[in-house]
Amino acid sequence: MVLDRFASMAGKVFTVTTKRPPYELADFRFQGHRLFLLKPLTYMNKSGEAVSRVAHFYRLSPEEILVVHDDIDMPLGRLKFVKDGGAGGHNGVRSVIALLGTKNFVRLKVGIGRPVDDMPVDAYVLSPFAQSERTIVERVIIKATEALSCFLTEGMDTAMNRFNGMMI
Repeated sequence: MVLDRFASMAGKVFTVTTKRPPYELADFRFQGHRLFLLKPLTYMNKSGEAVSRVAHFYRLSPEEILVVHDDIDMPLGRLKFVKDGGAGGHNGVRSVIALLGTKNFVRLKVGIGRPVDDMPVDAYVLSPFAQSERTIVERVIIKATEALSCFLTEGMDTAMNRFNGMMI
């Protein structure tokens, strides 16, 4: 949702590739930076396949990659930039680390909170947000796109200082 909003704000759309593994890609310039917004269309735990393929094709180093992902260990409404961290139990991030061969890339974690009942975690993360959460989710998406823009224009330190720990 964050990448969709970011692309939309830039007036860009995603193109579905016919390559394997399948993914959607938006390739454009943003304030002097060439961006490749990538949405893998595989199972989440195989996300690294598409990331590594695009990184290899465009000769991107891991230090040039930023992964936006959900984080159930952070409450809904919290954002956090992290560099060089582990997977933190996130199988998609684990796949990216394994296929890039390094954890040396930036992540923007978007808190989604944990299930409050006995719902299994996999069902929870794949379920739509509750109606009662939609207002905060919309605000989080807006703040996350602002965070991405800040990261690109002002750098990691400024983005971390401005957005890490922020509760929406």
